[in-house]
Amino acid sequence: MRRGARVVLVLLALGVWGCQEEGTREPGQPGAGLEAPELLSWGEQVEVREGWLSIRHEMLLDMMRLHDI
Repeated sequence: MRRGARVVLVLLALGVWGCQEEGTREPGQPGAGLEAPELLSWGEQVEVREGWLSIRHEMLLDMMRLHDI
């Protein structure tokens, strides 16, 4: 799995599981019995962000050509 996809999954997991305190979910609810995954280190987060930036820059020229800019 690509690192960027892992970051998105981590952020989504935090949004789902991070809103309630531990042990407050009833069985059968989403996230019941699961712990939120660990966040990436600061250095790894920077690498992911820079990777996304380079991908966006690669797509920019093609989009500009597509729209005659």
